Amino acid sequence: MVDAEGEFVECVSARLPSLHRTAFLMCGDAHLADDVVQQTVTALYVTWRRVSRAGNVDAYVHRMLVHKLVDVKRLSWAKARLLGSVPEPERSPVTSRGWSASWRW
Repeated sequence: MVDAEGEFVECVSARLPSLHRTAFLMCGDAHLADDVVQQTVTALYVTWRRVSRAGNVDAYVHRMLVHKLVDVKRLSWAKARLLGSVPEPERSPVTSRGWSASWRW
């Protein structure tokens, strides 16, 4: 097991700059790219035994990164609420001077 962990650390250390660059180019947000790379590395650690036996580890990790980014983007769409019409903004009560009560100098 120690050998597998050392191999994992070596693999991730070598690929981390490339993963960050690819994630940033795909999403355009450095913070989101960091999150996606972290999720990818975590998923890679969980499945490392299977991944390390793959013929092309770089392609496998890249594909994992793309799938994680798609999942994140898909979740952001799931949070959006689609409405039949635009809701009216709440109106502030008007004072005797004709000013909104929420307006302050």
